[in-house]
Amino acid sequence: QRFEQLAREVEAATTIAEVWQLIRQIPGFQVANVLTPKTHQVIASDGLVALGGKLDRFAGKLEELITRAEENGYDVDEAWRMLEEMNDEIAEGVRMADPVAESVIGLQAGDWPDPAQSVLGAGRRDLLAAGQSLRGAYGTGKGIVDFLRTLLQTDGA
Repeated sequence: QRFEQLAREVEAATTIAEVWQLIRQIPGFQVANVLTPKTHQVIASDGLVALGGKLDRFAGKLEELITRAEENGYDVDEAWRMLEEMNDEIAEGVRMADPVAESVIGLQAGDWPDPAQSVLGAGRRDLLAAGQSLRGAYGTGKGIVDFLRTLLQTDGA
């Protein structure tokens, strides 16, 4: 009966704004706009933090390799600079991703549009920025590997 009433109100609506206001009352709309993105953001937040941990371990291994190259007389100043950049990118990515899960986890379908829309929007922006930082860290790590490989190949040639 509620949906019949809602259907009559939609038919009677004369503007797009009125139709959207009515659509927002449909429970499935709220689930799709709040609960689904909330779930995705919690998973993404946790996944990015876990990726930050893996990149941290990768940075630790790179530090060992740079130290070993330095102990063998190689000029690794550029590698140290790159490692510092990598660690900064990892820290920034985790700093952006970590609080997202906690900020969205309490949202309910009835929180649409406010506060859900703004909280989910902020979460999405933070997750995108975190992903970009962590991709940058991975790229910098690959750059360190390439630098060390080139350094060793140059010496052996």
